Amino acid sequence: MAIEQARETEQFAKQERNALTVARYPRSGDRLIARTGWAHYEWWTRTIGAFRQGLPHSLPYDWRSLTREYRGIELAGDVLRQEAMRVYLQKARDAVSGFELPASIQTVDHLEECCNLLLIARFLAGYPEEAEQ
Repeated sequence: MAIEQARETEQFAKQERNALTVARYPRSGDRLIARTGWAHYEWWTRTIGAFRQGLPHSLPYDWRSLTREYRGIELAGDVLRQEAMRVYLQKARDAVSGFELPASIQTVDHLEECCNLLLIARFLAGYPEEAEQ
């Protein structure tokens, strides 16, 4: 089973050049595969830190709800990002310093991919920082 999962992740990774692909296959529940270009790697690592600082754990699910609401509706990228940040600020009791949505989020599909990255970042935030180095 692990070999099939590795092959599935590899095939997903090959769909985009110069990108990092991370997969999580829990014992129960759905698999989660996310991919981001190396240009966004720093944002992703900052997001892991933001979860450690108190970024709401429900944020990826809240943003995923936004993707369902706006699927099929043409929105300008900045409007979509503003709406996502409005949801974030509404959920966060204390805004996490420096957390923002990348300007590359221009479509609902981009936001959905961002949700997958956030879910994996949230999982990785549970590990001690020393494990990352």
